Order: sequence, then structure tokens, then C-alpha cells
Amino acid sequence: MDKLEFHSQIIEKHEDFDLLAFEGKLSKANFFYGREYRPRKKPQATLLYLHDLGDHVGRQNDFFKAFVSSYKRSVQVLMYDYRGHGKSSGNRGHIESIDDLCFDGIQLLEHFKEDIGSRPVYILCSGIGSLVALKTLSEFFSRLSVKVSGLILLNPSFKWRGALPQFRDLIFSKGSFLGKVKVPFYLEGSDISSDPLLAQEFDRDPLVNHRFSWNTFWEFKRNSSLLRTSAYYLNIPIFIGISRRDKVYDYKITELFSRAINDSTIQFYEVSDHDLLHSHITSDLIRDVSQWLDLKFSSLKKAKKSD
Repeated sequence: MDKLEFHSQIIEKHEDFDLLAFEGKLSKANFFYGREYRPRKKPQATLLYLHDLGDHVGRQNDFFKAFVSSYKRSVQVLMYDYRGHGKSSGNRGHIESIDDLCFDGIQLLEHFKEDIGSRPVYILCSGIGSLVALKTLSEFFSRLSVKVSGLILLNPSFKWRGALPQFRDLIFSKGSFLGKVKVPFYLEGSDISSDPLLAQEFDRDPLVNHRFSWNTFWEFKRNSSLLRTSAYYLNIPIFIGISRRDKVYDYKITELFSRAINDSTIQFYEVSDHDLLHSHITSDLIRDVSQWLDLKFSSLKKAKKSD
């Protein structure tokens, strides 16, 4: 992987933390945009957030401001827009390979490795971000320069709810221009939230992608079942937040997945829709994630004492 050029600046100042925006550049034609929530106190952990398909990190500001301000431990939060998403470069709504998203996250953690040091790193994922995290840990673990101590999966994208477009392998030969053609599918705010105001906010956001390429869906189809299986061998604690009202992904597959994980905690949010970070249960989610993190901190502390 190429060396990362990195530039950041403070865009908001708060009592407990600063919010920074950064741009990581790999080449003149390839850069990604991200944000850092940097606590005033020395961080006790780092949380990497991986967003969902079509989304971008700017939409998550309210949730993470509330989380960083309310959680009793100081946590540094890092996040970035995928290629073709938000303010990052690339064709809108097009993912050439999930591997690329993994490598961008690995390089982001590499850039912060001296700052992170020995503190635990957790990855919080929404939707397709779960595939990025699982692939990173399953296939590219040796490239990580920090230790990941746990995963938080929110309505993970293990199976699309409804029919995906039919694919022909011939079309998707590597580098084929047809892979960049948009499929006849449009992601609407009503798909991710039943709240009219939240749905309207999603639809009106100019940085949200509503349409996606054939290759994006192909990558989803190609990786989802494979990564579900390989994740069974991960020796890592996983918190899974699920909504049975999720219109985008099939929650039943996630339920089955959770039962096969050695150290998993599953939490259902019955009155919420797909987008758990923008819903009426946000405070409940922050409480549940905070309590789960506290348990993991206690486990790590006990493990150090026994060593």
C-alpha cells in the first residue's frame, strides 16, 4: 500500500472533545475524507466507525457527539467516507472492491498507531460496514498495526431483504466498464426509517448515494455469505444490534450468525428501523454499547492482572 499523506483541522470545539476533519491522500486521483472525535482527556480506547452503503460520516455527527459526551470513559472516534461515498474520491455509488475499503481503514489506523499505542481498538459498523470489518479481520489481519479488541455490528448486511439484481460473471470481468453502470434500484429514506422527518433528511442530503453500480451489488453478494462463515473462527467479542423492522437487510440471518459466535451479545430494538444511529432509540443504543464496552474493559483489566 502507498504511503498516506494526511491533513487535518479542527472544525468544532466542545467542552469534552474537539471534532476534526481530515483528508488522507494516496495519490492525486485518490483521497478519502474522514473525521476524528478527539477527547480532552487521554483516550482509554479508540473506536473506528464504518458506515453503511450510500451513507457518509457527516450524517453521524449527532450520534457520536452524544456518545463521546455521555460515555464515562474518554474514547477517540475515527471514521472515513468510503471511496465513491460522501466527500471521498471515486465514482458515486461505485465500489470496485471491498478490499479497497478495508485497506483505507487499515491505513487510517496505521496513521494513528503511535497515538493509539497499546489502548484497545473497537470497530463499530452499520450495514455494509460489517462486511468491511469482518473482511479486514478475516483476510487482512496481518496488515493491522493495532489490536482490535471487539466489534459492534448494527443491522449488518449479511443478506439483502428482497431480490438482488441477477448477475452474470461474464459481465463482471475485472475492469469491465459495465460494472460501473447503475442498477435499477433507488435507496430512499423510507427504506431506512419510518420517521417522515428522518427519511426526508436522508433524501435531501446531497452527499448521500441513492443509486449503486452493478459491481457494488456484486461485491455485496460475493462477500456476504463467505464472510459470515469465516467470522465463526474469529476469537473476538461481538455486540450485535438488530431491528426486526429492518427493511434493507434480513435480520433472521443475523440472528443465526450471532448464535454461532463464541462471545456474542445480541440486542433487539423492536421499535426502530434499519438506521439505528438515527432513530428514537439512540439513547438506548448508546447505553447498551457503553455497558458492553465497560464489560470488555473489565475483561481486559482482569486478563492483564492474570498475566
